Amino acid sequence: MKNLSKFYKNKKVFITGHTGFKGSWLTSVLLKFGAKITGFSLNDEKRKNYENFINYKKNKTIYRTVSSYKKLTNQIKKSKPHIIFHFFVLIFLVYTIFLFFFRSLIIVL
Repeated sequence: MKNLSKFYKNKKVFITGHTGFKGSWLTSVLLKFGAKITGFSLNDEKRKNYENFINYKKNKTIYRTVSSYKKLTNQIKKSKPHIIFHFFVLIFLVYTIFLFFFRSLIIVL
């Protein structure tokens, strides 16, 4: 743990999907290690859970959709992170991929 704490201390970290389950846990841990977090997530119902779970005022939060490529790349350039974690998932995209494979499986059977 000391090595991780030493590694992340004062590192700039950019996290997409930081208000979701995995992203909020990662944010919490990295804040304890002394990282400087910039989070990029949707402004949805998960925000309330995230704000109750973490002292969210310690990091910079941007509420946008990751499909807004230009805004995402601008924010990454602006924050100049040392490390990027990508946890942002669009549910409808996952659902579409699932349906594609499920239909393919039915056709094969």
